[in-house]
Amino acid sequence: MDAYQFGSALQKGGGLIGSLLAYPALVFLGLVGTNIFFIAALLILFLAITKISLRTTGEKVGKQLKTSATAMVERTDERKHSHPSPSVMAEKIDVSKQNLFTEVMETPDRPRRGRRQKTGIKVERRPQEQDTANLPLDDLTYFPSSGTLPRKMETEDDDPFDILAGVEVHTPQDHSHKSGMTVGEMKAAQDAAHKQKHPTSNRQQPVEEEGEEAPILPNQDVEVLEYQRPPYTLLNLPKEQFNGQENPAEKAKLLIDTLQSFHISAKIINITVGPVITRYELQPAQGVRVNRITTLSDDIALALAAPRVRIEAPIPGKSAIGIEIPNRETQPVLLREAVESPEFQQAKSPLCFALGKDIAGKVVCADLDRMPHLLIAGSTGSGKSVCINDIILSLIYHTAPCDLRMILVDPKKVELKVYSPLPHLLLPVVTDAKKAAGALKWAVREMEQRYSKMAQCNARDLNRYNALQAEPANRMPRLVIIIDELADLMMVAAKDVEEAICRIAQLGRAAGIHLIVATQRPSTDIITGLIKANIPSRIALTVSSAVDSRVIMDCSGAEKLLGRGDMLFHANGASKPLRAQAAFVSDEEVERVMDFFTAHATAPSPQYTELSLEDMETELENGGPAQGNGKQEDDLLPDAVRVVMESGQASISMIQRRLRVGYARAARLVDIMEQKKIVSGFDGSKPRRLLISQAEYAQMFGGADQAIQEDEE
Repeated sequence: MDAYQFGSALQKGGGLIGSLLAYPALVFLGLVGTNIFFIAALLILFLAITKISLRTTGEKVGKQLKTSATAMVERTDERKHSHPSPSVMAEKIDVSKQNLFTEVMETPDRPRRGRRQKTGIKVERRPQEQDTANLPLDDLTYFPSSGTLPRKMETEDDDPFDILAGVEVHTPQDHSHKSGMTVGEMKAAQDAAHKQKHPTSNRQQPVEEEGEEAPILPNQDVEVLEYQRPPYTLLNLPKEQFNGQENPAEKAKLLIDTLQSFHISAKIINITVGPVITRYELQPAQGVRVNRITTLSDDIALALAAPRVRIEAPIPGKSAIGIEIPNRETQPVLLREAVESPEFQQAKSPLCFALGKDIAGKVVCADLDRMPHLLIAGSTGSGKSVCINDIILSLIYHTAPCDLRMILVDPKKVELKVYSPLPHLLLPVVTDAKKAAGALKWAVREMEQRYSKMAQCNARDLNRYNALQAEPANRMPRLVIIIDELADLMMVAAKDVEEAICRIAQLGRAAGIHLIVATQRPSTDIITGLIKANIPSRIALTVSSAVDSRVIMDCSGAEKLLGRGDMLFHANGASKPLRAQAAFVSDEEVERVMDFFTAHATAPSPQYTELSLEDMETELENGGPAQGNGKQEDDLLPDAVRVVMESGQASISMIQRRLRVGYARAARLVDIMEQKKIVSGFDGSKPRRLLISQAEYAQMFGGADQAIQEDEE
């Protein structure tokens, strides 16, 4: 009542209604508590009206702070790596005063495979170029090889065997160690080098040690680096991107509302956000059929404004249905993330390669030894060539040429020609389709020779055979044959190519020979039933129709991929294909890696490479695409050539009449004459011309020319 009279008299205060709110709060909470209560109520009312989420805002601010902190740590580490320690600076000054001679001290390294190494310090004096001290640390950092030969290092601070000892699990945001070493390893290596250095006042002691260790130096020269892996700094780092417009919760609510509009009850149990795709794991209510959800892919794409929606029903190992929706803002996946990941670094197989990342952002690595062959198919622009580049670069980063050799077949002449400087190549890059058929035939003969050698040693596979060999020179490397375009080879020599591919696919695994076949024409005349039956592992990129997807994967789904590296990877033995994003490799990155091999071409080419070229030419001459693998001569060949010389042109029907043979044998005789350059090749409706004279005929077939003279008389 007092509040009402006060308000009516002075026109101030809240009146009777205001007193009903303020008076009880003032009595129970006090003046301070009442102010806090009403301020909080106003804030809650403001958030309810504006629909602002404190959680979403906090997450965005937290991500921005985390990104800023990561960038600050990277800049700090770069400054630490760019400024050398005082001991290193003092050493460089001493080196410049000693007529450009440097002392390379090899510290005792930790053995990688349980072998003990001598702890003595070996000192070798050698001339140093003027610009060696000015090279950055990243250019002098190499990665450990898989063999037992130690690597020749240019700096004393780098340890080739301990370079991966402290590597932790890498995330896409962790790229602070650009040289491939952690900060702790860099400090430990610098401290070890500093402790083993002698004081500057006593500089004659290393010379005495050099004389004492003189008998060991020749062995050290033999163990100088055989193969240097290119540094990871040649590959590009991914750029940090803040995905602020994506809100998976809103899409999940819209997805549930869309299903409810079709009278389908379901709930979201998990959301997996990847670099390109976000998968919503949907658990339908009891009694809801799965096919009712799978038929709504177009309706879901319309409701979510998504270009393409793929539904995986059910997810292998889960009682849920996966609905894969593309992100509006995609994050690039680069090869450096994959090759620096622990999954790739810790792989023991020499044929392990990195493909990219799956939907959850996990690195996808595959082992060619378990596949044992791979088929890659996709339309133009789907990322087929980039996928092949990922496989080749991953293999050369992981395995040395002594353990792996390659044969690259490139009918396009522009895709794989850039890999000519690779020390892993067994033959030069094959660009002719006819020579490619000969190369496949040579590979079949090499496989048979390997099986003969393995049978003599009672070895069941290549690993057992190499383990039984006492000398490393007798060990056989694994052979990987990569064909970029199968369609061109099938057009030139379909029978020979298909037969060679099937033989290698059936018997090549135990002999260490593996096939990687790629094509942009996934049709039944290119990918035949025999090829599909013998190549169980497949990668399907974007195709135009579900029919092409069934040709590759025996199931549909590849027609709903996004392109640009979006793929379905079906490994040997897997129940369903795995969706992944292939790592992108630019042409500049490939050129930088090839320039590295050109500048560091220290591994000599093996002697049997030239023999391989000669064998390939022999295969081409002995087995053309028209003759198959059967007998190349015929008893009636001299008589057939005599008939052709009498008429002046080659005719199959005339040979049938004159020699009384069937059409198949007469046609085979004409083909043999064409191969031996006796008659000209097929030229439409024009007859085949005779290319030899009577003297050449007598030289080829001996005394058969008497029959011609008798006929002329």
